[in-house]
Amino acid sequence: MVKSATRMEAAGLLERRAHERDARLVRLWLTERGRTVRADVERARDELELRVTAPLTADERVHLQSALAKIVAEFADLAPEADPAAEIR
Repeated sequence: MVKSATRMEAAGLLERRAHERDARLVRLWLTERGRTVRADVERARDELELRVTAPLTADERVHLQSALAKIVAEFADLAPEADPAAEIR
């Protein structure tokens, strides 16, 4: 994650800001340029998801989504703050 954030920062897509209450944490904020390309990146991600899950049956997709939700929940429980989605603004 750190390497990806570093590359995105170098490309002018995000900036790092220290957490207000916990100096060990750094928040990632999209820059204006990052917000500009966000829709294109999300569209490309959605297209890739459709392509790689195309061979799966409907039941397999449901099971995959369920398994991934459990994994994400476990990561959220390990995080200092339980809302990982709130970290990128």
